[in-house]
Amino acid sequence: MVQRRTILIAGLASSFAGVPLAWSATSAFTLQDFVALSAKLTQRAGNTLDARAAQALFDALSVQPGLAALAQLATSPANEAAATAEGRDVIRAWYTGVVNTPEGPQRVAGAAPLVWSSAPFLHPPATCGGATGYWAQSPQT
Repeated sequence: MVQRRTILIAGLASSFAGVPLAWSATSAFTLQDFVALSAKLTQRAGNTLDARAAQALFDALSVQPGLAALAQLATSPANEAAATAEGRDVIRAWYTGVVNTPEGPQRVAGAAPLVWSSAPFLHPPATCGGATGYWAQSPQT
C-alpha cells in the first residue's frame, strides 16, 4: 500500500529536480559563452566584437533572471535563439547599448553600439563624419 508520505516526498523531490540544473547552467555560463552566443545572434565573428563591450553587456545581462535562458540559447540554432525574448534582448543590447532592467531601459557604459558599424555612412551624433561638406557626396557602396 502506498503511503501518503511517499507520495508527498516523491512530489516534492520531482518539483525541485530542475532547480540544481538551472543553477548550474547559470553559474557555468561564462563571458566566453556569451561572446560565442553574441556572435551567433549578431552574425558577426566573435573576435570582431569589442571585448570591453562584451564584458559590460555580460555584466548587465547577468544580473537579470534570464541568464539561465541565455545558457540554453547557446546550444540552440541561431534562428531559434534569435526568436526568443532573451535572444532579442542580446541583439538589442549589442546594437543599441541598452539593456532592459526591472527599473527600465539602462544605457550600458562601455558598450559601443553595433548600429554605427551596420552601414559605412553611419556615425554617432556629435561626431564628425568627415571634412566640412562631406555629406554632399554620395556614400560609396
